[in-house]
Amino acid sequence: MKKDETLYPVPLVYEIPGNPVTKKNSQRIIRRKAGGTMILPSAAYEAYRNTALYFLQPAPPRPIFKPVNICCIYYMQTRRRVDLSNLVAATHDILVYAGIIADDNRDIVAGMDGSRVLYDKDRPRVEIYILPMEDYRQWSEEAPPRRAKPQNPDPGRAPWKPRPKKRRKEPQKTS
Repeated sequence: MKKDETLYPVPLVYEIPGNPVTKKNSQRIIRRKAGGTMILPSAAYEAYRNTALYFLQPAPPRPIFKPVNICCIYYMQTRRRVDLSNLVAATHDILVYAGIIADDNRDIVAGMDGSRVLYDKDRPRVEIYILPMEDYRQWSEEAPPRRAKPQNPDPGRAPWKPRPKKRRKEPQKTS
């Protein structure tokens, strides 16, 4: 096997039944015995995550570390307004927790094209499509060239301060 070949079947498709839950709403604040506080996700999110782990099978042999596009289509049980970015963040965290993707940073989750929220009263769920990104240049591979900083024409003056106005020379009187 070549070094660049993917070690996972592509595309991956998963379906998690049930009403999707966000991670950021209704967080719990727990006081520690040793002092201080700790913020935990809601009990509803933890129950949803544990249910999702059952349906995220089969997982790849190793977590995905190559750039992918993760398209999440959420079918909500009600027409209540939801925040798509919170739903996507929760799904990405669950995919990391399940060992499907190595991390949810920009080098692995390179795109989220096609993610949206729809209504299905009878069968709420989330459909997850993980597709490879073929011509994606990872940021870590090659840094873009830096632009040259503009030269300060007056080194005695800070570049953010306005230049003083030049005085006009008055014409000399000739007699």
